[in-house]
Amino acid sequence: MRKTRCHSLGIVGVALLLLGGQTRPGLCQRTLSDGISDLASQISTRVAQQQKRKIAVIPFRELDGKATVLGTYMSEALVTQLVNSGSLEVVERTMLDRILSEMKLGESGLIDPNTAKRVGQVAGVDAIVTGTITDLQSYVAANCRLIDAATGRIFAAAEARIVKDDDVKKIMGVAMTRAPIPEGPALGQSESRSAQEAAPSRAPAPGPTEWSDRSLRVQTVGVARGRKETEVTLLVTNLTASNMRFQIKTARWAEVLTYLVDEFGNRYTKVAGSIFRTPTDNMGELGLVPNVPIRVRLEFEELAPDVTSITAVVYVSVYTRNWEDKTLSLGPFRIGAQGH
Repeated sequence: MRKTRCHSLGIVGVALLLLGGQTRPGLCQRTLSDGISDLASQISTRVAQQQKRKIAVIPFRELDGKATVLGTYMSEALVTQLVNSGSLEVVERTMLDRILSEMKLGESGLIDPNTAKRVGQVAGVDAIVTGTITDLQSYVAANCRLIDAATGRIFAAAEARIVKDDDVKKIMGVAMTRAPIPEGPALGQSESRSAQEAAPSRAPAPGPTEWSDRSLRVQTVGVARGRKETEVTLLVTNLTASNMRFQIKTARWAEVLTYLVDEFGNRYTKVAGSIFRTPTDNMGELGLVPNVPIRVRLEFEELAPDVTSITAVVYVSVYTRNWEDKTLSLGPFRIGAQGH
């Protein structure tokens, strides 16, 4: 059952009901996953009403145009929901990124009527979904616009209010822009695995390299760029006085939970790792005794050649008295571009 927190209608709401108005889904604050599901439902309905079939979803931005991990995650999860609905064809993210880059929209993310028509022509879509997220006092507001790719006209809108729970707070404000990368040595360019294991204490480049709460600490001790994969090495420590069970979850149904994000907003999913029984396993588990760090290695897809900065988003689950899920955002880390 969905968990929501709805505001009272009050006098204005009662008046609207008496006049035949209806409350909108955006008046209820929902968890992140439920809010995305609501957006997908609203978009599917409105696109179907306009008899449109193929759409493109532009990564969500903040009002000032800044790209963030939260905005990119929401747009990616929205794509997953829309594809799973079975009623729409959604342009693949890599192709869309290439189009936006060629049109020099990668930094601003702004779509006006003329650029909407150009995207529509190049991508062969009927409609474009673009959205913004706004950090308000008690919730995050997500607002989408549905644009007719033939005319550039906005023909519908969708909205949701996302409760700022712990998972949302952890990835809010984590930027993914082309801003200058902090000074520091590039990590692990063309470095062999034996070299990584021989020097586990090397320091990552400036950025949030550690996440912790009262029960768990996760530290990033290595980021290495290989020819076929990107490797992230973590140290995981149980901070409680009791034994703990620890998992890293990569996906839930069709929703990707653990991935890398580069400075352009591209996502790279997990392909293997030391914690998983097989490369595609989603439920590998470690037993953590108190205060003994355990090394965990994660392998992700090969980065694009021009990538120089990555952020790791890792979804973990721990068990002491019950299972508790946590979303960790680590980075950004500077990593040498391929061939440099």
